[in-house]
This record gives sequence, C-alpha cells and structure tokens, in this order.
Amino acid sequence: MEMQIKGSAVMSMRDFIKHKYGKDGFDKWVNSLSPEAKNIYINPILSTVWFPARKTLFEPGEKLVEILANGDKSVTKEAGRYSAEIVLTGIYKLLIKIGSPEFLIKKASSIMTTFYKEGAAMTAESVGDKKVSTKITEFLDPHYVAENRIMGWTEKAMELSGAKDINIEVAKTMTAGDPYTEFIVTWK
Repeated sequence: MEMQIKGSAVMSMRDFIKHKYGKDGFDKWVNSLSPEAKNIYINPILSTVWFPARKTLFEPGEKLVEILANGDKSVTKEAGRYSAEIVLTGIYKLLIKIGSPEFLIKKASSIMTTFYKEGAAMTAESVGDKKVSTKITEFLDPHYVAENRIMGWTEKAMELSGAKDINIEVAKTMTAGDPYTEFIVTWK
C-alpha cells in the first residue's frame, strides 16, 4: 500500500513553484521530474483526486530542493505555509474566523486526513499556556518533505488564527527513526 495525497495538495505544490520561481523555474523543475510525476504536473489536477505521495509530493519536493533551492530544505516548509494560506483563506476560512489558535491546532488531526489518505494520523494536546504538542503518530511513508510541509502549514495556520511569535521545535521525527514525529508549538 502506498500513501496517497489529495489533489489540492498537489495543486498547491505546483502553484507555489510557479508563484515563487515563475514560468522558467517551473519549467526547469517540472522537466527534472520522472515521466510519471511530470505527466501529473503538466496536466490539469483535480483537487478531489488522490495521487501517490511518492510521485506527487516526495519526489517533486526533493527536486524543488535540488533544482531550485540550492539544497535548502526549508523551501519545503515554505511550500507548506503557502498551502495553508491558500486553504485557510478559502474553503476553511470559517475555521480561522471562529477558532482560536488552540482550537485550530486541535483540529489538525481531522484536517490532516483531508490531505493524506492511507496511513496518516495526527494528534494535538495542550501542554501549557499557549503551548501545544502535535504528534504525527502514523505516517505510512515518513519523509522530510511531508514533515516540513506539515510544519510550515501548522505555522501559517497559527499565524492566520491570530498567534504571534510562533516557534515550532521538532522534538522527534520519524525520518530519524523515532516512533512518531512531534512538534512543540509555542506562541504569544
């Protein structure tokens, strides 16, 4: 079984690259992809269709880092921030309007399952005033691109919900062999 990612997340990767690097950057990036991944990215992407995460998130994220970001992996976190801004000022706008940062972060587990299918689970719990631990407890294919995107998405979501001075510490990571990925999120 292979992890699946929603078309809306694939679209946000495509749109982020076009936005940040323009047509020339996009063309350079898309031409570096495997034929299967390239075919997905050059054709219309339906937001409700599920795609294989390896071909539409991990490989494209690695190529983004390699081809356009000179090895800087933080660009994948930036892609997650971009995705949150698009989603949370669009279809999930109501969550931002009615929810506090605490409310939003606790909704992370249900929001995550709208983007990842087959082996993805996340929990969130308060560990103090304006401090939350989010744990990715299940992720079929742990990968730094996914972790960074989730971290960036969380950071931008917190900003949009009114949090200030957000700090996200990576306490554990499945990509390093830990049993789960844990982000400690603090804000003012």
